[in-house]
Amino acid sequence: MSKVILTESKINGAGTGVVILNPVKKNHYLGRYKGVSYLADDYIDAVRSGTIQGKYGFDLNSTGVPMIVDASDPELSNWTRYMNCSRNFAEENVYWIDEDGQIKFYAARDIKSGEELLFYYGENYANKLGINYVSPLY
Repeated sequence: MSKVILTESKINGAGTGVVILNPVKKNHYLGRYKGVSYLADDYIDAVRSGTIQGKYGFDLNSTGVPMIVDASDPELSNWTRYMNCSRNFAEENVYWIDEDGQIKFYAARDIKSGEELLFYYGENYANKLGINYVSPLY
């Protein structure tokens, strides 16, 4: 089992981040993204109307119907909402899969105790953050 703490991110301006307390091996299951599930169109409408902030929405497509899991409410989510976007391939140590209606996180490589957990959010979000992400995978 992975043990993590929430702390100030090493990324300037990113706010809270997640640091792992125990070393884990590559492909180790870290946890799943928890929140409230919405049909994608309903979520987009709610963001446009201001009902939902839209800051913690994660696309989910494995159900066959476009969905978004929103982790805005800390009471209905978990620590995975605090993982930040990696700025380059070298610092990325987490990957995710959309499986069985859930977003699941795994170690992309062996991770040492004390490392901040980071994964690539995708091109659209990276552009919003001003990240020019270069990777052999994307």
